[in-house]
Amino acid sequence: MALIKLNNRSSEDNAIHGRRNLIFNGAMQVWQRSTDDTESGTGWGYRHADRYYTNKGRYRKETATIDGREWDIMHIDDAGVGYNGGRGMIYKHEEYRDYANTLTLSFYAKASASSTVNVGASNFGGSQYASGTNITLTTDWVRYEIQITASPIPTQTGETYIINNLDDGIDYYITGIQLEVGEIATPFEHRSYGEELQLCQRYYERFGQGWWARFESGSQLVINGQFKVEKRTAPTIGLPTGGTIRLYEWGVSDRDATPSLTNTEMNANGGHFKLNGFSGGSTGEIWGVGGTDSDFSEHPFEAKAEL
Repeated sequence: MALIKLNNRSSEDNAIHGRRNLIFNGAMQVWQRSTDDTESGTGWGYRHADRYYTNKGRYRKETATIDGREWDIMHIDDAGVGYNGGRGMIYKHEEYRDYANTLTLSFYAKASASSTVNVGASNFGGSQYASGTNITLTTDWVRYEIQITASPIPTQTGETYIINNLDDGIDYYITGIQLEVGEIATPFEHRSYGEELQLCQRYYERFGQGWWARFESGSQLVINGQFKVEKRTAPTIGLPTGGTIRLYEWGVSDRDATPSLTNTEMNANGGHFKLNGFSGGSTGEIWGVGGTDSDFSEHPFEAKAEL
């Protein structure tokens, strides 16, 4: 296992305690949206591993043994298809909030063939506050350590483009992403899946299973409930990809509907929203909310409070 340091400080067994990693889901454990994103060529978006904002390519959750430990990893293929002549990018948007002007980024990565990529950072909105660094990925797992000197210091939110300029036709693999204050890259800070899920749900949560709905006059339904985790801000509500939800009424057969969103009154903790497109109910009836047309056990709705 090789280690490449792009700063001038050693990372051997640094005795630093407490929360160090400023990045959530650095070990690629949480994939609330999809573990196999096949939407190659659809442009920028959050579509796969939580907290990663990417463009172009197919992103899949896999596992790999690195330094004797099994990791969840992100596998990217068709990485540059259709973007600026075949170049792709992986972004992390985080709330840095007045940390420091020197940060150290580390991660494990490899590629299916030798490939030179760029690593760096910018402030939220895209203007660069730290120049990028070129690194050459090999076909072996390597831990890279890269010092980022920010000028000016990011004051609210920041973007770290983990790897930029991905080549079309090459597969990329990455995990163990850590960003920390100072000039030293410490060993990766492992957090449990439950803790990482809660951190990610501040920005995105699948919900609805177990929420309750009240039938109003006409074809309108009001859905009420509380999120598992308080959001960064009042979220926008997303409907199921398949369009259909299942509703349950006591003593009556289950019913499916393809609704449209008409009104939302949401805050960071929950609230209610209204849907149109229902029939067969009486004003004041209380219904239970189920899953989507493809899986009636899953959460049908999305609460999105991403940066």
